[in-house]
Amino acid sequence: MSQTLFPDQGWCHRVERFAKSFLWKGNLKDRFWHPVSRKKVCKSKNCGELGLRRLEDMNKAFLAKLGWFLAVEEDCLWVRALKAKYFPSSSFLNYRKSKGYSGF
Repeated sequence: MSQTLFPDQGWCHRVERFAKSFLWKGNLKDRFWHPVSRKKVCKSKNCGELGLRRLEDMNKAFLAKLGWFLAVEEDCLWVRALKAKYFPSSSFLNYRKSKGYSGF
């Protein structure tokens, strides 16, 4: 998964829908009763559940991790390269998207 925010959350929902169909082995077009809810399946393994994760939450967590590394690890080569290319005169925390930014 890339380190960009998905442009629309519909993509995450489509991928999760395929994961649901695999888990419950049903046809996406048919409506049927699921014995276990999606919220319960996504709970932690420590709680006795499967520990599946939602893609939206994971994407936001990966972006937060990238931001943390940009803020803390200033001596790393890749952090210096990103800062030189995208934030030459300011911090990434003060960065504003351009009007034509698409997310890719």
